[in-house]
Amino acid sequence: MNYDISKDNNGNIAVKFINSKLAEGVLKEKTQEVILNNSSQDLICNQLDASSKILSQKRITDPLKKTIEYVDENKHFNVKTISLDATKFSVRLQLYENTAFINIVNATNTPLVTTKRSRL
Repeated sequence: MNYDISKDNNGNIAVKFINSKLAEGVLKEKTQEVILNNSSQDLICNQLDASSKILSQKRITDPLKKTIEYVDENKHFNVKTISLDATKFSVRLQLYENTAFINIVNATNTPLVTTKRSRL
């Protein structure tokens, strides 16, 4: 699933669903990650059933912060974190059979975007 994310001058975050690509098979992934100690800017992708019960969660590290490594003029490696105002990000997940909705929420559990399964 692909999303646009942007931040306005007041720091408000907006997320918009772009599109998705479904593929047969099983996603090779670590065991379900426990969502603890999130950064205040991290996002969480939830799979919900028809009664809005959470089936699975996946943490998305703050997509508006990019860490880059580069070599300076003295041939030393450096790391720099860049804050972006807007970017695109992707989420790969194993879609459950009884998933009805997928939503992206912020660290305070406020929904930023919800997508019905029929749109995937």
